[in-house]
Amino acid sequence: MTMALPAYRSLLRAVRVAFQGDERVLSAARTSIREGFRANASLEPTNPEVPSAIKHAKEVAAILRQNIVQGKKDGEVYNQVYEILCYIMVPACINKLHSQF
Repeated sequence: MTMALPAYRSLLRAVRVAFQGDERVLSAARTSIREGFRANASLEPTNPEVPSAIKHAKEVAAILRQNIVQGKKDGEVYNQVYEILCYIMVPACINKLHSQF
């Protein structure tokens, strides 16, 4: 648990910065993060899956910080870019975003 909380907070911060100003994407990403961490909340600290889940969260946060650019809406191109970015960072939010467009 001691390593999970900093990873969780770091991921939320990275999402907030990467998707600043886009409430729909920001909300979908936060929901996806919460759901992912809650799904693993019952794991014992000694479970071998815990380190890999924490590593995944840290890697996603790093990708968000280093590789995300914001774009402006330009017809259908905008929707496709969001789907690609969302798939890379937070796969669970693709369906949520796709249904909003």
